[in-house]
Amino acid sequence: MATKQSFAVNHHQGRALLLIGEMYPTVPLALFEAVQNALDGNASRIEVDVNLKACTVAIRDNGDGVTRSGLKDALSSVLVSSKTEKGKLGQFGMGLLALLGKCEYFTFTSCHKSSATDYSRWTFETESIRAMSDTVTIPVSEVNDLICNSKGKSNQPSKKAVWWRTEVSGFNIS
Repeated sequence: MATKQSFAVNHHQGRALLLIGEMYPTVPLALFEAVQNALDGNASRIEVDVNLKACTVAIRDNGDGVTRSGLKDALSSVLVSSKTEKGKLGQFGMGLLALLGKCEYFTFTSCHKSSATDYSRWTFETESIRAMSDTVTIPVSEVNDLICNSKGKSNQPSKKAVWWRTEVSGFNIS
């Protein structure tokens, strides 16, 4: 009887994420995916800004937003089917990475609908992620100067009122 053996399968996690980003080969397709994600997040208003001169893009929406733990869960389950609700466009969470590899870096800024001020910003830097072989870490920071208000008014002088809950911004688009 043959002895069973096993071995660990190692892969370069940073390159794997970049390959997922390549599933959306052009910036317009990446923007389309961000709009689909906004629709899946119950957005009724979506704004897409493209600045060709500055080589930047930004997609903002007034959907449900996401918490820190929610985005961590989403990133941890890329390629695992999670959207089982009827009418949802996405299914495997790859769209979150659609801008990866098409810009120097992109940020994902969001505040869950349960708060008006709990914004967090994740920064996805292409070359840094490309270099991460074992574990990919995405820097996240609190954004303390924003408040969500659909009318664009802030009752807190230290906070800038924004209508959106989620913004995806790409910088130095190639």
